[in-house]
Amino acid sequence: KPAEEIKQQANGDITAVLTTSHGGEQVDGEAVAIAPDGSIVRTITAPPSSYLDGHEFWETFTDNGEYDGAVFFAYTARHVDLSAHGGPADSLITGHQVVQQDASGTQHVLFDAWDHFELTDNVEPTTGQLDFDHPNALSFTSDGNYVVSWRNLDILTKINSSTGDLMWTLASPFAARASDFTITGDPLGGFSAQHSLRVLDNGDLLVFDNGTRHVPSASRAVEYALDEGAHTATMVWQYKHTPAYYTAFTGSVQRLENGNTLIGWTFGSPIVATEVTSAGATAWEGTLTAAGAQTPYRFTKIVSLYTHIKP
Repeated sequence: KPAEEIKQQANGDITAVLTTSHGGEQVDGEAVAIAPDGSIVRTITAPPSSYLDGHEFWETFTDNGEYDGAVFFAYTARHVDLSAHGGPADSLITGHQVVQQDASGTQHVLFDAWDHFELTDNVEPTTGQLDFDHPNALSFTSDGNYVVSWRNLDILTKINSSTGDLMWTLASPFAARASDFTITGDPLGGFSAQHSLRVLDNGDLLVFDNGTRHVPSASRAVEYALDEGAHTATMVWQYKHTPAYYTAFTGSVQRLENGNTLIGWTFGSPIVATEVTSAGATAWEGTLTAAGAQTPYRFTKIVSLYTHIKP
């Protein structure tokens, strides 16, 4: 199977999700963790009757650095009647779960999209995708909870990592669901079909905004500062490439230790990685020529293959 999401974990493991799924196909997959010495230390699959999603996979660790488990996406399929919405009376649709696995291998479905969202919450073009929700990124908050990006819903949600409760929703103006925050200071009004959400050390949200619904469609990196008391999400930084790039799917953002941001324009032509300063100056840029239909999911900078150091 091809490798989809690949990352270096906090203990130096390299993890890869091996699957042909785009988030809806009923195909088997597994995540493998490879130690710095090259040995495979564990293999993880989805819970019974579900399928592993390759968009995000994290290992978790105790305060003293011991392996504590993993958190990832899985999905289940249902036959639903879409005739009221102009679709087939018998449609096979998939919805996602946030799954936790502890160090012993015991799995627990923490959050199930089927219990919280409606099929009509899907607002983004899917081009044949089977899943109505399409989560594509999960990041950790300073209080140990999760923020999840739901591409097809145009929302970001904070999920309690202990109870599975939905703590808040940040919705774009294109979303069908209500937002707990008003987006301020953003000349585009918000994000569309977003990927690669990352919670920064200061609590800000850094997002790859694919920009499907912007006019014209163009992608960018954008950062929002949340004020949970005032219920505002204020844009504090953005970067748009010149010339403009439109990355219809995938894409990535990574804030580096020196304050620069690595941005991956990973779908379409050209395929480009751009590192920019906080002032928007280009520090480095490279173009990837991909053979055939293979394109990257994210561009991620690492310091070493053998130990984890924040880049």
